Amino acid sequence: MKRTVGFYMSVLAVISAVAGMAAYIINCQTAYFSKTGVDPLIIILGAVAIVSQIAYLLMSSKAEDKPVTDLIMVISGAAISAATICFVGSRVYGAASIMTFEMSDQNLADLTGAFIGIGICFLSLILTLLTSFVKSYKTA
Repeated sequence: MKRTVGFYMSVLAVISAVAGMAAYIINCQTAYFSKTGVDPLIIILGAVAIVSQIAYLLMSSKAEDKPVTDLIMVISGAAISAATICFVGSRVYGAASIMTFEMSDQNLADLTGAFIGIGICFLSLILTLLTSFVKSYKTA
């Protein structure tokens, strides 16, 4: 079997999900957002998305047309969607506060890091959704 563009999109989705979770953890340790702490729900959802996407990559070479692989993609898409939404939700109040009352160079840098992390998670979400519509392997 030959790998198609769907396989590479899946790999990029995993890489971007890992990068998004790393960006979230790093952003939680910045001066402004350290007081909110790390939300374990976001970490768990990100981990579920990453593990399910890796499971899809491993299983799709053997049984891409099986209902199990479809279910794995649904789990992955739902988990990364929920993680991204929770990430955004955890930063909305801080963004509004920084933009209105607490504008400083340090706070803006912390907010920029949050926006970058959210963007990376959103990229992973888009790649996961696109991957679910494209085959990962082509039979010769």
